[in-house]
Amino acid sequence: MSEIFPYTILSENDYGDETLKRFRYQVAYTALVATQMYNGKLPYKEIFCEHHEKY
Repeated sequence: MSEIFPYTILSENDYGDETLKRFRYQVAYTALVATQMYNGKLPYKEIFCEHHEKY
């Protein structure tokens, strides 16, 4: 029996789920870097994430 995880099921009402699925690597890498920054293993002080809307 396969398990169901929130990251394997896309919402039918939230179209952002499909978009975020494509950016999973960037999200995971940013979380890793942020954790290392918090623990003092990296000399960085800030992370800037870009966000652009297309209208």
